[in-house]
Amino acid sequence: MGLANPGGKLPISWPAGSEQTPFANHPERITGDGTAVYFSEGIFNGCRWYDQQGITPLFSFGHGLSYTNFDYSNIKIQSSKDELDVSFTLRNNGSVAGWEVPQIYLGPPAKKLPEVTQYAPLKLAGFERVQLSPGQSTNVQIHLDSLELSYWSTPAQKWVLASGARKIYVGTASDDIRLEGSVSVKR
Repeated sequence: MGLANPGGKLPISWPAGSEQTPFANHPERITGDGTAVYFSEGIFNGCRWYDQQGITPLFSFGHGLSYTNFDYSNIKIQSSKDELDVSFTLRNNGSVAGWEVPQIYLGPPAKKLPEVTQYAPLKLAGFERVQLSPGQSTNVQIHLDSLELSYWSTPAQKWVLASGARKIYVGTASDDIRLEGSVSVKR
C-alpha cells in the first residue's frame, strides 16, 4: 500500500477503444465543417451516451481505486414540495482509512412528457466526498433541489419540474449502483 489512500473518481467514462466513443463514425463531431463542431448526440454525452448505447466502457464515470471498501445500506428518500433529501449509511469495511464519493443518480420520469424527446437512463444529480476510518460508518445526506428534478422546456423557455414517479440510485460509480429507491415528485 502507498502512503495515502487514493480517493479520486473519474470525471469521464474511459472507452475500451476508439470505436467505443460518441464520435466514432461521426466525423462531424470531431472536425466539424471548418467553422463549427457539431454535437449531434444531444443530451447523450459522457456516461449518458454509454448507457443509452448499452456499451460498457473500460472505466465508467465515477470509477476510482481504493485500498479499502465501502458498504452502502439503509436508503431513505424524503420529499418536500419540489426537493428531495436522499440519505443512507456508508461504512468503511476495510482495514485502512479512506475517502469515498457516493453519487446520486436519477432515472427518467415514469410518465413520458410530450415536450421532452430525450431522457437519459441515469442523470448524476448529486454527490458527497466522505472520509471514514476503518470500521467507521456515517449517515450521508445529499440534498437535491428542484433544478435537479427539472427539464428544460423549449416551448415555455424555462425549467419545468418533472413531477411523478422517479427512481433514485446511489452508487460508487455510474456502473456500480449499490442502492435504489423511488419517490413521487410533486409540484
